[in-house]
Amino acid sequence: MVREFWDANDQKQQRFVRRPQARWSPSPTGTYKANFDVALFEELHYAGLGIMYRDHSGQVIAALSQKIGLPRTVEIVKALVARRAVEFARELRPFDVILEGDCLRVVRALNASGGCNTLQ
Repeated sequence: MVREFWDANDQKQQRFVRRPQARWSPSPTGTYKANFDVALFEELHYAGLGIMYRDHSGQVIAALSQKIGLPRTVEIVKALVARRAVEFARELRPFDVILEGDCLRVVRALNASGGCNTLQ
């Protein structure tokens, strides 16, 4: 798993996008927080998914990276990493998980009480 992460991130990216500096905040005691994001490698036609689970004290509990074929849109790859974060949470079996990502539409879909059609 670590080797895949290094392989996926070893390539030099030619485009950089500045994001506002985000600050991590701990989850409430007894809960876990899953932060998820993606890296796009358009020239190589793939994307890297990254998920980090931390407990309320900020300790890393689990991490996952995965290389996938490049989807048609950034929003699709953001939805895919969110779905993988939920699947990974089920594998880990923590009781309460807070999911955090930077795609507002995907986060809203996760919080919706109805079904999610982001990938349809």
